[in-house]
Amino acid sequence: SFMLVNTSGKFGQRAHLLLPQLKENDTHCIDFHFYVSSKSGSSPGVLNVYVKVNNGELGSPVWNMSGGPTGTWNRVELAISTFWPNFYQVIFEVITSDHQGYLAIDDVKVLGHPCTSTPHFLRVQSVEVNAGQFATFQCTANGRTVPSNRLWLQVPFLS
Repeated sequence: SFMLVNTSGKFGQRAHLLLPQLKENDTHCIDFHFYVSSKSGSSPGVLNVYVKVNNGELGSPVWNMSGGPTGTWNRVELAISTFWPNFYQVIFEVITSDHQGYLAIDDVKVLGHPCTSTPHFLRVQSVEVNAGQFATFQCTANGRTVPSNRLWLQVPFLS
C-alpha cells in the first residue's frame, strides 16, 4: 500500500488509508515507512495510525508523528493484537497543516508474527501503550518496600 498527501497549505484536510479488516487470534506486526517533505521546513501535517476494533470508534492514535521534513524514509513497526471473536482494522490518517509539503506512507505490510525490534503493547489499566507512544498514568503502591522489588520504566535514549 502507498499513500501520498499533498498538503497544499490547506489546513485541517484529512486523508485516510484503510487496511483490510483482520480477524485472527494472534499478534501481528504492522511495518511501514513514512516520508515528510516541506519547502519551508515546517510541518506539513500530522500522521496518525489508529486501530479500529469491531467497527467501533477510532479512539486515540496508537502512533503519531508531526514535525518538520525527515529528508529520508523512516521505518516504523507497530505491534497489534486481537483475540477472537474480535476483528480490527488499521487506519492511517494525515491531517494537513497550513504549510505546503508532502506526507507519504509506503511499503505497508501486515506481518503474521510479532515485531522484531518493537515490543508488544503494554497495558496500563484500560490503555494500551505501544513503543514510541506517550502515556500518563497514576501508580499507587500499598504496603512496605522490599529491596528486591523494582519498577522499571523505559525512557527514550536521546543523542
